[in-house]
Parts: sequence; C-alpha cells; structure tokens
Amino acid sequence: ISATFVPAQTVASFPFYDGFEKGALAACWTENSTNSGQIQVTSLNTPYNGTYHVQMDALSSYSLNELILTIDLSGQSNVELSFYNKETSDEDHTMSSSFVISENSDGVAISSDGFIWYKVQGPTSTEGISAGYKLFTVDLDAAVASAGISYNSNFMIKFQQYDNVDVPTDGFFFDD
Repeated sequence: ISATFVPAQTVASFPFYDGFEKGALAACWTENSTNSGQIQVTSLNTPYNGTYHVQMDALSSYSLNELILTIDLSGQSNVELSFYNKETSDEDHTMSSSFVISENSDGVAISSDGFIWYKVQGPTSTEGISAGYKLFTVDLDAAVASAGISYNSNFMIKFQQYDNVDVPTDGFFFDD
C-alpha cells in the first residue's frame, strides 16, 4: 500500500496572510472533502473581517473537510500561526495528537511530509470554540519541536472539520 499527497499548485511564501478577500481560495491552498462535505469562500454568516471567510460543512452525511496551506518555512524561526474560528453548534470530534494522512476529527494540524500530521489546535468546545469568532494563536516553533519535525519548503498546515449537517446546524468558519 502506498499513499502520496499532492501539495498545492503554488507554495506560499513567508510571511503569509489570507483574509480570503478575493472571494476564492489562492493557489497555495489544497482542499479535500469526503462524501457531501463542502468548503467554500463565502460572504454569508458574518465574516470576522472584510467581506469573505471560509465555511466548512456537510450537506447530508458525515463528511471530512480539509483545507491545507502549503508554505515555504525553510530556514524560518519564531513562527506563529494565528487564525479566527467560529462554529454553528458543530459537535466535537476531537483530533488525535498525531495521525496518518487523514482523520475524521476537528482541528488544525501540521506536517512536513503530508503523510504524518501533528495536532496543534483543536477547535472544540473544551478548547474554546464558540458561536462568535475567537482568535487562536499557536507557537509553531514549539509545535514543530514537540512533533520532532523541521520546517521545510513544502510545510503544510491543515484546517479541518468533520460533521454531518450544513450551516446553520453544523459547520466551521475560518478567517484572517
């Protein structure tokens, strides 16, 4: 058995910021949804800042949504990841501390190879997610050291959501 990960068409440079204000995902993002999952850049449901944000939900069955940023972090240090996140009554699906390729869970994970992923933030009710946007900040240097991996030219950060109904019953939003 073998598996490969196809990274984004374009690798983002550091420093990086995306408020999704072009109304579409940039080429440095890779999206994957199973079953009836959907990832969309939308102006609906009150973005944190500006006109657009990313919405993840499912139309009719349990589905995994993965939005992966590929970024060149080779030679970097003192890297911090920050993002705003909110939910619409999405049930908690806790992410494991590490997993291979994909896992049906909610969270943010990092990878240096696209194969083994390490949790850096779990937006669940016990970890602070709410119906209003909340800022999450992650010390990526500490997360990378804890995982025993290194920054490289194709470093990946995965934002994911797992559930079975669409907004406004279930769903995640990410911005800035």
